[in-house]
Amino acid sequence: MKLVIAACLWLLWLSARPASACKCASTGLSCHKVYTSELLFIGKVVGFERSPIANYTLTVRERYVGSGLDRDADQSEIDNLLTLHEWRELAVHLAPPEARSRIDEAMSITELMSILKEEVLPDREPSEEDVHQRVVFEVDELFRGRASGTVKVFNPIGSAACEIPFELGKSYLVNAYSDRDTGSLHTRSCAGTKQLSEAEDDLRVIRAATGPQQLPQLFIYATANPSSPGRNSPPVPGVEIQASSDGFGSRKTTDKTGSVQFDISAAGRYQITARRNERIVGAVEVRVEPGAFTQHTFRLK
Repeated sequence: MKLVIAACLWLLWLSARPASACKCASTGLSCHKVYTSELLFIGKVVGFERSPIANYTLTVRERYVGSGLDRDADQSEIDNLLTLHEWRELAVHLAPPEARSRIDEAMSITELMSILKEEVLPDREPSEEDVHQRVVFEVDELFRGRASGTVKVFNPIGSAACEIPFELGKSYLVNAYSDRDTGSLHTRSCAGTKQLSEAEDDLRVIRAATGPQQLPQLFIYATANPSSPGRNSPPVPGVEIQASSDGFGSRKTTDKTGSVQFDISAAGRYQITARRNERIVGAVEVRVEPGAFTQHTFRLK
């Protein structure tokens, strides 16, 4: 995705204008999301970390919302939501060092606009920090993954990107996943992250899924490759899963969450076969331990 920064107005204007809504299949935490989560915890927001571009994007948006401007507002009205000092700071961050003297001498926002249009490369790629803000959480209760103390999680900027309106001091149920390229943790509303006061049903699912089991249980998932890096792997319904062992045989079809559950009376080795459109798309042997929860995921192309 190219970010054309001619005074950084492109990014800022997109943030200020009404955007299309985030579209999620579900914002609830299913058993599938719980069992495939990389990091699932309850945490309180104790801080935010923003790059200069992300900070100015959010500043413009906040002032735009509070100003009462309509979507047809004149561009100069949008420009003036930032002060001359704030635009100067942003220009220093974006423009090359040799433009610093011109920036310091500029006496108006219009002059700074002109400098940025001339000096900033039009094909600049946005960094992860440009289009996200990093939210700092204090972990109160951990369900899956490894974390202690504080955790930093990227939250996208923009309602169309499924941004979560985190508030300082409030507690949230957070489902985070790692970006394939950078390894940093991300979340969004589609992942099931929400304010703790709204997560009663999700916590019921989590505690049932992560609590101790009397009998061994086997969960099989079918997922597709994600549409883009950093996205969750979408579940694949309608896949026939067969589990068999000495004295045991069962066949089930994955539901809309891409999962099936087998209640097993005995531990041991089980042969698992996945079929789609009457064709075998995966086969594996798994070992189920006594009284344990065992899972396997078939990643389908």
